[in-house]
Amino acid sequence: MESDRIHVRYKRQVFLAISGLALFFTAAFSILHYVEAAVPAMWVTVAMAACTAVSILASLRGTPDRTVYRFFYAAVGIGLFGTAALGPSHLYYHLVLPLLVFFFFGHREGIIWAGGFLAGTLLLLLSAEIPNAHLQEASNVLRFVSAYLFVSILAWSYEELQQRFYAALESKNEQLLHEKEQLTDTLDRIGETESQLERTNIELREQGELMEAMFNSVSDGVVVTDPDGEFLFVNPSAESMVGMGATDAPSGQWSETYGTYYPDGERLYPSDELPLARAMRGESVDDVELLIRNQERPEGVNISVHARPLRDDAGLLKGGMVVLRDITALKRTETELKQTVRRLQHQARLTEIIFNSISDGVVAADENGEFTVFNSSAERIVGLGSTDTDPDQWSDRYGIFYPDRETAFSTGELPLVRAIGGHPSDDVEMFIRNPTVPDGVYISVSGRPLRDDSGNMKGGVIVFRDVTDRMLAEEALVQAFAQGRLEIVDTILHNIGNAINSVAVGVGTVAEQLNGNELVSRLSALGKSIEAHRDDWMLYL
Repeated sequence: MESDRIHVRYKRQVFLAISGLALFFTAAFSILHYVEAAVPAMWVTVAMAACTAVSILASLRGTPDRTVYRFFYAAVGIGLFGTAALGPSHLYYHLVLPLLVFFFFGHREGIIWAGGFLAGTLLLLLSAEIPNAHLQEASNVLRFVSAYLFVSILAWSYEELQQRFYAALESKNEQLLHEKEQLTDTLDRIGETESQLERTNIELREQGELMEAMFNSVSDGVVVTDPDGEFLFVNPSAESMVGMGATDAPSGQWSETYGTYYPDGERLYPSDELPLARAMRGESVDDVELLIRNQERPEGVNISVHARPLRDDAGLLKGGMVVLRDITALKRTETELKQTVRRLQHQARLTEIIFNSISDGVVAADENGEFTVFNSSAERIVGLGSTDTDPDQWSDRYGIFYPDRETAFSTGELPLVRAIGGHPSDDVEMFIRNPTVPDGVYISVSGRPLRDDSGNMKGGVIVFRDVTDRMLAEEALVQAFAQGRLEIVDTILHNIGNAINSVAVGVGTVAEQLNGNELVSRLSALGKSIEAHRDDWMLYL
């Protein structure tokens, strides 16, 4: 486990530090004993130094178990015993060994090693046969044992605390590992969030650049301000339209600054009622017409303004925006259109008056057969006005017959139907009889198709007049001729006979005169001679 590895690494570092310090002191004491000519103590110290050096080398080579520690303590214990037996040194500094034993071993193994060291030291202290031994009094032995027990209890408590510490460290380490994993996951999510946020920022920046490019490209003016009236964005179209860009003037002076008037161009528009000022107060405005006239636009520009407030996701007011549209050309066109409409209305009224004033009937219909013109003369002659019926029912509706007054006029032969189909008609005679005109009227109809400038069919028109008097006169003439035609023929034949008799008498008179004429006789003789010499008349002459 991780805590065990940390524990071993920590003890190894401490062991190397203590061993290095012990090696330094043992080497120093060896030199000191050599100088003092204490040869036995010198060899004991040299042996301790050698054992310490071997322990350091063994630890540096990475021995994973505690063999090097046991070897070290066995060597140090023997060295201390030898020092106590052969030298006059005080024994209290030997008490550091039990503490180190408890530190580098568990308390169980540390107790065994420390107990062995205590037993050996006590035997050494109580022994009298060791030559040159420094015998201790009973009080010193008791003080040594008391101090040893104190050191052992301290080491035991330390070991217990150490185990609790490492248990807590292990638990804490596991918790830290779990928190580390959570933190790693959180950092990964944060990293992903940051990446996503960065991508979002890039997208927003690109969208912002795109929106700015779009606003700078549109023909309509766009103006955005914050709640305090500070201009945040004014696109080139707005500057070109108004004649000037953003200004530092307060919102209460915008009308004077930009020259904003009512559409009549006479009254200055109140600054606090401008669409942008109202949008900054949270109002929405549509189709407000203004006139801008200033030094840059002395001729004046008519604009139509739409305004909207700007709010964040929480609904808090963050400013206002207006969209400006130049309607100067539209207003000019509107004026011209009104004038044109008035002229057309005048012409339409005049045309209607003309149509209603002429005696002939005028009827027009579009390509679907719906009447568009039906003047009063047409209603007077026919007896009925326009109708919503289909062309197939016109003959029945208006009572249209052929001149024989019996046969209903076929729909396909009606002049208006033919005109709608693109075929002209001239002087088509028809008879109209319906409940309004029970006696009937004769009309003569001419029709023409109606086309637009591109030649597309737009309907047809017919013009007709009442020819009843003429038709009745012709009928009377026919009837009169039918009644008196025999007398007329006899009279003519008598007159022809008289003329023939006169001619015959004249011819006889002329013949008698010619028979007695000498010149005629000679010409007749010459002709007979030439006739006799027809074949050789040239030689005869």
